[in-house]
Amino acid sequence: MMDPRLIAELAGKKWAFPTRLVVPSAATTVLTTPTSLLLGNPNRVAWMLINMAVNRGFFWFNSSITTTFGIPIEAGGDTWSADIDEDGELVYHPLFAALQTASGNMIVIEVLRDRGPKKEGV
Repeated sequence: MMDPRLIAELAGKKWAFPTRLVVPSAATTVLTTPTSLLLGNPNRVAWMLINMAVNRGFFWFNSSITTTFGIPIEAGGDTWSADIDEDGELVYHPLFAALQTASGNMIVIEVLRDRGPKKEGV
């Protein structure tokens, strides 16, 4: 198994700054109406969206998402991802989703630029 410190070092070399992985402790319940998955974040360098639901979904970069408008993501584990190298500014925009026929779960994993520990009052 590869040492996680080595992976972090490689990511730091790739993007010229340290990064950190943000894995949610639970899936997000997505409705048939616009559901917010990620807020806009200029420190985000990558994300991955996984549709764990049993029905097709759609995602988009603002709340105009509907069950007929957006990028389709199929049921049962289909994934989409974006990173700053290939997708540029798209990565830091908000992310919304809607499922086609019933609510279900989606998971979003992020890689963020690591700005270090927060100082009190900042």
